[in-house]
Amino acid sequence: MSPNHVRRSMLCGVAVVFALVAVSVTGLHSAHAQAKAGKAVLGPWGVELTAMDKAIAPGDDFFRYAGGTWMKTTQIPADRARWGAFSILGAKSEDDVRAALDEAAKAGVTAVIQPGGSVKDEDVIKAADEHGIAMIFTKMRHFRH
Repeated sequence: MSPNHVRRSMLCGVAVVFALVAVSVTGLHSAHAQAKAGKAVLGPWGVELTAMDKAIAPGDDFFRYAGGTWMKTTQIPADRARWGAFSILGAKSEDDVRAALDEAAKAGVTAVIQPGGSVKDEDVIKAADEHGIAMIFTKMRHFRH
């Protein structure tokens, strides 16, 4: 290897490190601004920073440190047995089914096939009836929530 090749490789490596540091710092400033606005913010390791309770030392109780504020401020909906990130995503996808049916009706769809077994099945059936859309339930779920 020539000295010029080694020098270029080192310069590229240094440039990459500087770029990563700049992106990290920019991301932290953005995360701080989002947290001030009351929005959920994911840190560099995927931890929701706004959920953290920094009054708890991580070595004393990491579970409460990582999610203590979320546990103090979040109520479990009355129609749910549990509530967390995956439950929230599941509920959002159930709500999206109604919106998808509304859009399908606008596009002229006359029938849909769905797995069924959701807590929102009655609402979805009602929406399909409102739009005159035939609905077939397969009773085959490909995911659980």
